[in-house]
Amino acid sequence: MIRLHQGYVEDSDGMSTLSTDIDINDKKTNVYVSVENEYGKFLSPERADYALAGILPYAIRRGHDIICEAPVTEELLYNIREFLIPTLCRTDSRAYHVKIQADIAPPLDKLPVSKVMHGGVGTGLSFGVDSSYAILKHVDTEYPNQNLTHLCIFNNGSGIISNPIRRQKIFARAEKISQELNLPILKVDSNVRSFIKQHHAAVHTYKDALIIWAMQKLWRVYYYGSTYSFANFSLIGNTRRDPAHFEPFLLDCFSTSKLRIISSGSEGDRDDKVAFIVDNPLVQKYLHVCTGKTVNCGKCGKCLRTLLAIDALGKLDKFREAFDIDAYIEQREEAYRGLHESIKRNPEHPFLAQTYKILRERHKDFFDSLDAEEKLDAEEKLDAEEK
Repeated sequence: MIRLHQGYVEDSDGMSTLSTDIDINDKKTNVYVSVENEYGKFLSPERADYALAGILPYAIRRGHDIICEAPVTEELLYNIREFLIPTLCRTDSRAYHVKIQADIAPPLDKLPVSKVMHGGVGTGLSFGVDSSYAILKHVDTEYPNQNLTHLCIFNNGSGIISNPIRRQKIFARAEKISQELNLPILKVDSNVRSFIKQHHAAVHTYKDALIIWAMQKLWRVYYYGSTYSFANFSLIGNTRRDPAHFEPFLLDCFSTSKLRIISSGSEGDRDDKVAFIVDNPLVQKYLHVCTGKTVNCGKCGKCLRTLLAIDALGKLDKFREAFDIDAYIEQREEAYRGLHESIKRNPEHPFLAQTYKILRERHKDFFDSLDAEEKLDAEEKLDAEEK
């Protein structure tokens, strides 16, 4: 049994912190979300929404029911009870059908807190491909009510930002980008990484929903940079799958008429996003995709697949501030070999298939030679087995 206690807010050293004590059987823990004092008025201790969103994957995987001492927003509770949990259980036999005991909260706009409700539109500022796409898609658009009002950076479990030294550098870059876009930046710190120990990749969407709902008085719309397109949607085996595979459904269940969380970019694939952002000077200067360093290493999987996509679009020279392009060119043949091997293993690779198609057509002789090498290797192996 999991019990979510009534949340509370404390102010200290220029920060406002929303905390909720949590009992998991006999174990006591706590989850918090901290923001600068100017944003403290948007924190929502009146209800259990944020803690419920964050604890949910743990309860589903470990077989715990949940008691909420604070009330829960009616639409959110309805979506989780009647759609999210039954669907996750139907598509994965390992998922536990969590029972949630909670009162329904009165609407925020009927309470005194309504005077601080903002109606903001936000998105994350990691400034990777997905983040850059979500930002550029919603800056100075023809739809005034959908334009961004805030950029956000969450310290909630990603390995690279959890390091204090690296976090300073990441925040400094984010400040520069926000200044150039003339949008305020909301920096959030949370212990969601450690309050329930689960692999970040398995629960990251829930963690982000936790922080978004902790600040529900600020948001009307939050654009969540998608990883996959709708074409890659799958709920099968969801307890063992990155939630990015079923993110549009998950975020719809975490949305209400007052706070919509939209999977931005699900309408296309990774190559569509790269093509959309590749000519933007800010992206050419600040794009950051590296999994392990605060500058792009150019060697990890995410760096290489991004460089290959930029290469396919013929835009490498425009990204010399973001990547060591000369180093990539030196290893490009090896990168092509790795791309070829990845496509052999998965011809429909969601991040590489279109890139491979373009580069294969452009460098037909090289890729044909790889096919010939593989055929020769297979023949030699067969001859050896026959002998």
